[in-house]
Amino acid sequence: MTKEDVVSGVLNEVLTFVVTGIDYASEIARETGKSIPVVFRQLDQLLDMDFITKEREGKKVIYKTNWDKISTELSKELIKDIGAYSEYLKNVHPRSSDSELDKELKALLTELPKDIMFSDHEVQKIVSEMFEEHGVQLIFKDFIDHIGRASTKILNMAGVTFNTTLDYFLDAIGVLSPEEQKEILKNRIKIKNGNDLVLFMRLCRIRYLQKSMTDPVRNFFNNRNK
Repeated sequence: MTKEDVVSGVLNEVLTFVVTGIDYASEIARETGKSIPVVFRQLDQLLDMDFITKEREGKKVIYKTNWDKISTELSKELIKDIGAYSEYLKNVHPRSSDSELDKELKALLTELPKDIMFSDHEVQKIVSEMFEEHGVQLIFKDFIDHIGRASTKILNMAGVTFNTTLDYFLDAIGVLSPEEQKEILKNRIKIKNGNDLVLFMRLCRIRYLQKSMTDPVRNFFNNRNK
């Protein structure tokens, strides 16, 4: 995500409402307590950054999520994290070959097509095609709604940048075990072609495992036990 594409916490609050279906400036103003001119200005900023689109419906202007932009930024975040953790594991913190995390990570890397893990283009393609599925868009909407509304007492979206929100989304999928991922794919997600979603979930799991293995708290206690 370039500096120009960074959605601040203030803008992310507005983007959250658009993603979850609150698509009129007056509704967003009512939800946020901001003035309508301020909301219009912030919506214009998001339009300039391509995160949303707008269209007229009579006299009203409706704002919609630009899913191409969302998928692009999500894939960038995933690619960045996988690359960063891979370098760290390779050059800084050698893994214990007999750890459970290491065994699962090796198994996932073996299952994953070789042209995907180290190809930014392939990862972007997977995420882009995945977000063409309405069912995947609904999952993302529900997730944003969950952290933006159900958790308002502990998480203020006005203080969270959009790329942090993407981190939360990737973590929410990555924390699922392979068995939990299979159960969700089988019973909770209605999509036409699940291949891209399966690959995406595996990449999220790989990211989560690598992240866990570089966790300084975990490493501290592991090193103390040696």
